[in-house]
Amino acid sequence: MATNPTLVGRLIAGRYRVQQRRGSGGHGIVLDGVDEQLNRAVAIKILRPQFAADSSAEARFRLEAQTAASMSHPNLNAVYDWGVEEIEGARVPYLVLEHLTGGSLRDMIDRGRLLTPSQALLVGLEVCRGLDYMHRVGVIHRDLKPANLAFAEDRHVRILDVALSRFVAEQTWADPSAAGLDAARYASPEQARGATPEDGSLTSASDIYSLALTLIESVTGQVPFAADSTIATLNARIDKLMPVSADFGPLASVLSRAGSAEPADRYTAADLGRALVQAAEKMPRPAPLPIVGMGLLAEPVFGEPPVAAPAPPADPSTAAESSAARPSSGTASLFASAAVPPSTPSAPGPIAAPNIEAAQPAARKTPASLFAATSPPAPASSPGAPPSPAVTRSPAAPVPTDVAKKQTASLFGVSAAQTPAPAPRTLPASTQADAAPPDMGYDPNVEYVPPRRRLRWVIAIVVVLAALAVGAIVVVNALKDETYTVPDLAGQSQAVAENKIAGNHWKLKVKTERSETVPANNVIRTDPPAGEKLAKGKPITFVVSEGPPLATLTDVTGQTLDAATTQLEAAHLGITVADQVYNEDIPANTIISWTVPAQPGLVAGDQVMPNTVVVSVTISKGPAPRSVPNLLGMDLPTATATLANLQLLIVQDPNSAPSNAYPTPGTIMAQSVPEGAQIDRGGTVTVALSTGPDLVTMPALAGLTYDQIVAALTNAGLTVGNITGDKVTQTISDATVNGVSLVPDQQLPRGTAVDLVFT
Repeated sequence: MATNPTLVGRLIAGRYRVQQRRGSGGHGIVLDGVDEQLNRAVAIKILRPQFAADSSAEARFRLEAQTAASMSHPNLNAVYDWGVEEIEGARVPYLVLEHLTGGSLRDMIDRGRLLTPSQALLVGLEVCRGLDYMHRVGVIHRDLKPANLAFAEDRHVRILDVALSRFVAEQTWADPSAAGLDAARYASPEQARGATPEDGSLTSASDIYSLALTLIESVTGQVPFAADSTIATLNARIDKLMPVSADFGPLASVLSRAGSAEPADRYTAADLGRALVQAAEKMPRPAPLPIVGMGLLAEPVFGEPPVAAPAPPADPSTAAESSAARPSSGTASLFASAAVPPSTPSAPGPIAAPNIEAAQPAARKTPASLFAATSPPAPASSPGAPPSPAVTRSPAAPVPTDVAKKQTASLFGVSAAQTPAPAPRTLPASTQADAAPPDMGYDPNVEYVPPRRRLRWVIAIVVVLAALAVGAIVVVNALKDETYTVPDLAGQSQAVAENKIAGNHWKLKVKTERSETVPANNVIRTDPPAGEKLAKGKPITFVVSEGPPLATLTDVTGQTLDAATTQLEAAHLGITVADQVYNEDIPANTIISWTVPAQPGLVAGDQVMPNTVVVSVTISKGPAPRSVPNLLGMDLPTATATLANLQLLIVQDPNSAPSNAYPTPGTIMAQSVPEGAQIDRGGTVTVALSTGPDLVTMPALAGLTYDQIVAALTNAGLTVGNITGDKVTQTISDATVNGVSLVPDQQLPRGTAVDLVFT
């Protein structure tokens, strides 16, 4: 299906005509198409048959697609339609998506078009808007990465694969060790531990961590914590600080918190957006994003190109209207809901922030400007007064602090306060009254200043400049010697420590090391140490704890359970017995094998966080016990061989005796362990051999009374059997065994029953 050229030209669902193939991925192929009913370009994503392999999977796909289609936001890739289509004899699900032409952030990075921190901030801000909307409706993306951030014709970011995020993530992260290297590079620490939303251990904070990794890569070209294997990549981020270079400027502290190892320490999407807005006020204006999918005629939105100053209008009223129609630019204008073209007059008003929940894809807006203010147009002169560009043009008035804060708060629905436009500065009445008469060469376009007033102005300017120079020297000298005492920050979290020195204007450097006593992300010490004086602008180093030293997994195979327990507990690792099995070669209570169930890919020599790993061991119970066979009636050599096959030993009882049950001499007539009993391998069975039958002599019974007969038989080792006749009044006439008459001194087996006949 993925390579069949017959898909081109195919009509899907009776309305979507396939035009060409765009690309493929792990979940299916993406095609360019056109909706013939609405005559609009669309993207058609045909998924692999596994997403509709049975009725349960198909129902799940439809539910996920319906959820994604119900979400409408300017920074989410819109889902127009979905369904299941019969293609090449297989039922395959498909999604009809908004057609994006700007390429992805992955495309930029792969082409070496790295972003500046200011550009990365813009991308992160738009992603935050989309994530905030998703998280509010209970959807976690779980696979946020540069390949899932694309740009539309309006050059704004769209988050991709929202319709598949939950469905795909359940398959991807069923076994973290098999998640794949690409997914692992952008995974959060909790994903590395196997957390899921179903058990509440994976939250929307995971997306914030992935976004921090993505923004760092977009600037540096490198993903933090990346390693050669999936397991090494996942383990590298557990309980680690996010490495953010100071080159990110004000953005560094924001990304550092967004990439906190603990989910509770990270921003929400909305809070991250606000933090980015605050950082933007301290950063330079960004250049246009280097979008790779746009044509040469595409107009940049992220970072406007220089705009030539418009020519002064001929009609003063028109000029005034045009000036009033343009909103003041600056940091807050980043969040304007629509750009106001210079040629389109409109009534002045506050800069409106887009409602992140109410925005619709069909009404996507473009920011008017970003961080740096552009020069405002020249206001019109008053009727009757000569226009004087040198006098009437002035820079925009600075935005008061409280107004700037209100503008910043407009990111997520708070109304932005309008910055009052600066009033045009006109000449005083005295200046206009002193204008030169026409015969002095008066130019109505140039302000005329009488010589006497000009001299006074020059003197005033010189005095002011001299005062400013003296003041600057004083301030510089004061700042040069301005010092502060380094506070005691040991044991405090890095974020709290940074806040405590924020006003001292020191250059912060962060080093990390492991500590047995200081918790992760807390300050171990500072350089210079607490109590020392440090001048403004000098560097201060935080030595921050990465947590306790890593423990090394050792191979405990072949060790006794006690020895392995002692060794692992000394490394702050747990141990549990998973199973005990019989083994013919390994002694009892010895470890046969071990594994780490939570991270099956770990092997001996890997380093892990202490107190986070439990080693599961399989213990040998030694050889299986043997079931003793029946040896009675066997001769000694046969019995010996039988027990040897079972790895058992035989011992002969020296006190052999005759046996009527086993009359053959040398046969086993008794064994110490009964048949079927279980004994350990190498156990011993004692046997007694028969010396032959046990015979006794038949006594003479003639003339004896019955009582005397009984005594005689008993003493001889015989017993009384059946009695015929009257034993009291009659005398013994015969003694028989099985009908055969006996004679005195005849040999009989001991215990034989003798029948008596009285007549």
